[in-house]
Amino acid sequence: MPVEGLSFSGLARSLSISERSTAKPPGAKDLRITRQTPLSAQLDGGDRVGYVVAQQAVEIAIDEAADVGLAVVGANNTWYTGMLSNYAEMITAKGLVAVIASNASPWVTPFGGTEGRFGTNPFCLGFPAPQRP
Repeated sequence: MPVEGLSFSGLARSLSISERSTAKPPGAKDLRITRQTPLSAQLDGGDRVGYVVAQQAVEIAIDEAADVGLAVVGANNTWYTGMLSNYAEMITAKGLVAVIASNASPWVTPFGGTEGRFGTNPFCLGFPAPQRP
């Protein structure tokens, strides 16, 4: 079943995540906060899939923004986070503005090329709104 109307996010993505998890099982390191201040945090994902790491990052960001009015949370040692809009919607549901960015592997081949050289560099903005953020 497509996610948000996108056919590439269903079974094929689930299979690739399963294959990577089987080839390199997570768990050697815990997901942990490596640094934290009243308005920022840094997470070490412990080589876990980004869905898990991003969920925790969003929860920390929402909690810190509720206390201080602003939050910056970073995460490393993680992979495949999925659609950033899912996390932005969690943040905007709390009446907050979201700015989310992610890195990407160089899998996009430039015109005339034969190998991937560019990543998609996902970037997402989310703003609360009465109807649909």
